[in-house]
Parts: sequence; structure tokens; C-alpha cells
Amino acid sequence: MTGGGFGGGVLALVEQDARVHTQEAVARAFADLGHDAPTVVVAVPGAGARRMSLAQPPGRPWG
Repeated sequence: MTGGGFGGGVLALVEQDARVHTQEAVARAFADLGHDAPTVVVAVPGAGARRMSLAQPPGRPWG
């Protein structure tokens, strides 16, 4: 859970095939407790961190 002092947020890492089922289960749980439907933001992971060169590319000025 993140941001607990501001309403909270949850980061749920699920397989792509389980996304819709997970969203529906969370929405049902909220409704069963009398809460408004949660806002869901789907994010797709990128390639991750990697080492980069800070050298200026030939023929390409910075900026």
C-alpha cells in the first residue's frame, strides 16, 4: 500500500491474463463494503534500467 495518509493506493503485480478478474474482484470487494468503485490504472513494465553513456553523440549537439 502506498500513500496511506491520502486515501491510499495499491500496487498489484498480476499476470496480464489475470488483470480483468483482479479488477472485477477488487471492485466487488469495494462495493460489498459500501465504498465507491476504485480507480484502476494499468501500467506495463518497461525494459528496466541499463547503463547509458553520457558521451555526446558525433554530429549531434546537446540540447
